[in-house]
Amino acid sequence: MGRPPKNPVQHQEQQTQESMSFEEEYFKKYKEKNIDHKSKGSWQKMYAYYIDLIFKYSKKNVLDLGCAFGAISSAFADRKATVTGVDISKFATSNSPFKNIAILNKPCWDLSYIPDNSIDFVHSMYMFEYVPPEKRDLLFSEIKRVCKPDALVF
Repeated sequence: MGRPPKNPVQHQEQQTQESMSFEEEYFKKYKEKNIDHKSKGSWQKMYAYYIDLIFKYSKKNVLDLGCAFGAISSAFADRKATVTGVDISKFATSNSPFKNIAILNKPCWDLSYIPDNSIDFVHSMYMFEYVPPEKRDLLFSEIKRVCKPDALVF
C-alpha cells in the first residue's frame, strides 16, 4: 500500500469506503490479536455501569448503532434497558450470542423500522467514522426522528 493521500479528509473518506466489509475476516483479524468482539467481559460491564451512572438509561429504550455482536448492547440490557442493536455486518448480527437484546442487520442510516420519538438513549462506539459521506445527513435525520425530545446521543 502506498502513501496515504495528503488530504486527511480524503484519506478518511477513502478508508471509509474501503472499510465497509465488516464480515468474518474483519473480526478474525481482531480475534488473532486477542480482541473478541463476541465476549461480554468486565470492561463492557463496567462501561455500561458508568454510562448508566452518568446518563441514567436503565429502564429506557436504547438504540446501539454499530453494535457488532452486541456485547455492549447486552451489558446495557443487563442494567434493565430495552436495547435494539443495529449493525451492517451480517456475520456479526447472525452470530451474536446475546439473547437479551434485539439485534438487526441493517445499515445505521436506515432506521425506518423504529417508530418516531421512541428512543431515550442512542449509543455508538466506532461507527460514525465508517458511514459513507453521502449517508451522513440521512443518518443524523433518522437519529433525530427516532429520538424522544429529551433523548441523549452518545
